[in-house]
Amino acid sequence: MKFIRINMNSLDIQDEEVPEKYSRFGGRMLTTNIIYNEVNPETSPIGSENKLILANGLLAGTRFPNSSRLSIGAKSPLTGGIKESNVGGLAAHRMIQYGIRAIIIEAKPKNGALYIIIISDDGNEIHEMSNLKNKGNYETAEILKDQFGDEITTISIGPAGEMKLKAASIAVMNLSHYPERFAGRGGLGAVMGSKNIKAIVIKRPKDPVKMKIKDKEKFDEVTKPFKKQLKETKKGLSKYGTAGMTEFANTIGGLPTHNYRYGSFEETDKINHYKLHEIILEREGKYGIPCSPYCVIGCSNLFLDKNGNRVCKFEYETIAMNGSNLGIGDLDSIAKINYLCNDLGLDTIEIGASLGVAMEGGLIDFGDAEKVLEILKGLYTNQKETDDNWGRIIANGCVETGKRLDVDRIPAVKGQGMPAYDPRVFKGMGVTFSTSPMGADHTAGPAIAGRGGMDKDKDYGSLSDSKHKIELSHDLQLMTLLCDSMGTCFFIGPNIDTMKIFVKCLNAMYDWDLDLDVFIDLSKTTIKKELDFNKMAGIDDTDCLADFFYKEKSEPSENVFDIDKARTDQLWDYLK
Repeated sequence: MKFIRINMNSLDIQDEEVPEKYSRFGGRMLTTNIIYNEVNPETSPIGSENKLILANGLLAGTRFPNSSRLSIGAKSPLTGGIKESNVGGLAAHRMIQYGIRAIIIEAKPKNGALYIIIISDDGNEIHEMSNLKNKGNYETAEILKDQFGDEITTISIGPAGEMKLKAASIAVMNLSHYPERFAGRGGLGAVMGSKNIKAIVIKRPKDPVKMKIKDKEKFDEVTKPFKKQLKETKKGLSKYGTAGMTEFANTIGGLPTHNYRYGSFEETDKINHYKLHEIILEREGKYGIPCSPYCVIGCSNLFLDKNGNRVCKFEYETIAMNGSNLGIGDLDSIAKINYLCNDLGLDTIEIGASLGVAMEGGLIDFGDAEKVLEILKGLYTNQKETDDNWGRIIANGCVETGKRLDVDRIPAVKGQGMPAYDPRVFKGMGVTFSTSPMGADHTAGPAIAGRGGMDKDKDYGSLSDSKHKIELSHDLQLMTLLCDSMGTCFFIGPNIDTMKIFVKCLNAMYDWDLDLDVFIDLSKTTIKKELDFNKMAGIDDTDCLADFFYKEKSEPSENVFDIDKARTDQLWDYLK
């Protein structure tokens, strides 16, 4: 296995063997360790010293279920700390077919030209392609397919990334060759844009590298029944996707509504999973779509507009943050917002949080989807840094938006907008939001219904009580980091049984003789490095939510977030 190291100052590409010290790392574990070792924590996130790392997981290239996800890491423009954003699509799979464990992009060009990077059987190249300037992700993909063929895979940014906006995302092609899978969190599209890279183009290899499994019989002995189990137990997720959370969150009073002012939305029946599924069937869209090779769950979908045109794939976070959170009760309107964010290259979670704050500050009325669309569309043409360019301000995140409008009610942690789980009801998720080195990130330790910690005999309490939620979040953050490092989707289950399956498969694949404790320790060491990096970067290590979550009772649940700040501050103390 190799690293590809790309220097955008010298426009040089070098291959290097994966160093021994990184041999047990993949995904987030690898991106974090490279950043920790090679990036000055005090550097500017969009400066030449920052690096953008793309890494697949330790199980990439095998038929282990859902093992083709990609981790993208850098110092975040949004949080100012270390960041990993995880994405499906074809890129991780194509990288491993070239024997690439990670792509490391460093430095900045000497000029203002826009570049693409090409990975192919003929070698790796950097091409100037300034004709792509200010193109959306969809048009960029079509231009690149016309030039390099329909079977390419792209990793690209939209205009938001070129403008280096803090909510800028990175788009990855899905299995249908549309740029519709996103590494959204943390503004990593701005880091890619700061290096003047519009896209990475990976051609389909003629003779792909096949990952060697030392003991295939043992590997298959574990993976085959696990695949069968996932197919049988995840049928609801396949049918309804993550949108199934909308109705549940509304019922228990944890659905962000009107900038987290309320926990239920009177028009939920117009945006929930039942309505989404009904429209998909009525318009002949699709559901049960896998997001990456070897996915056996298939939680993605295809939403068409009233005229049968492709618009987007819907996720719960997008529906809630740009629907109920904004008082918008219409899936077609939310789909238009989703499409613009995808094309511009913006994180729908951060944008939803920013728009909620903008509505709180009176810039937009709650429920005014047309005004939202007008502001987002303006980013294609009005890109000036002025005090009244609200498109740019909103696209720099909810904290920046709140400052400009003098709004105190900002649902963010460490500068990053909060995902669609009200922590006054989802108490374990609140602990994750407040303590993760990533900032408010649901994928860092998803403490939702039915998830337990490492002790299978322990009662971690209900969603909305505070019982053992510190321990639950702690365990889930460690186990989810392992999922990310394997290159797997956490929908396969960040639980102790899945962790044991990982270990058996890794031992069979690499001829290791390691136990679970070794990998849990690697997770702990990785989080310690993330915390240390953040501290050196000057991030306040107080682990808490916005004040209003502690003081205001959510409606209708009448809950507050009642886990004391002093307790959440202590979650990682044993690592220090």
